[in-house]
Amino acid sequence: MQKKLNKKNQDRLAQALRINLLKRKEQQRARINVSVNKEQESIFYHQTDRGFLVNVRLTPNAQRDEILGVYTAPEGQAYLKVSVRALPEDDQANISLIDFIASTLRFPKTRIVLVKGEASRFKTLLFQESDAQILSQKFESLIN
Repeated sequence: MQKKLNKKNQDRLAQALRINLLKRKEQQRARINVSVNKEQESIFYHQTDRGFLVNVRLTPNAQRDEILGVYTAPEGQAYLKVSVRALPEDDQANISLIDFIASTLRFPKTRIVLVKGEASRFKTLLFQESDAQILSQKFESLIN
């Protein structure tokens, strides 16, 4: 009899914890008040005096190398969502990302520099290019 009561109590406790966790997640989502300009929501790149900075959300160890579209984080920041087959070990995923983006855009990989996010999924790449028109057209073609 004692074992059955313990099992019932454990089930009730687990259920209450799940409900509490779901309520907390809903509260956190409600606290995030993001007002993003819809025109700028899908812009994952911007021009600087050194070239173009591109925000990337990388998924390593995927089935294939591909560009999955634009990912918008809850705070409103847009990222180009890319998956690569390489493992996230010994900088393999970062090298594979630069190789894949360079071949997709037909851009020299020696002119692409990883500026931020070496050990993170969220990375910033610097494309060292002076002609803004050509590169922005290439980025627009990636989205479409």
